[in-house]
Amino acid sequence: MVSVIMPFLDPPEPFFREAIQSIENQSCANWELILVDDGSTSASTNIAVRSAEARPGRIRYIDHDGHRNLGISASRNLGIGASRGEFV
Repeated sequence: MVSVIMPFLDPPEPFFREAIQSIENQSCANWELILVDDGSTSASTNIAVRSAEARPGRIRYIDHDGHRNLGISASRNLGIGASRGEFV
């Protein structure tokens, strides 16, 4: 399995939707997408949660305790810790 870690913090909605769709459109059949919210205050949180609800087992939504902003490195590490894939 390939784990794709996507940290985000208030990305532009069209870009964020396109990035998620890009992963879903890959030819590799065995993947998971981990959307790591780094304290977003925009609609991106809802987009990520809905994506995870629509594709359980494929897409997961996680965030830091208290929905805090801890930076991209901490977010990437949180995603790596939650990954189940052989490759990240």
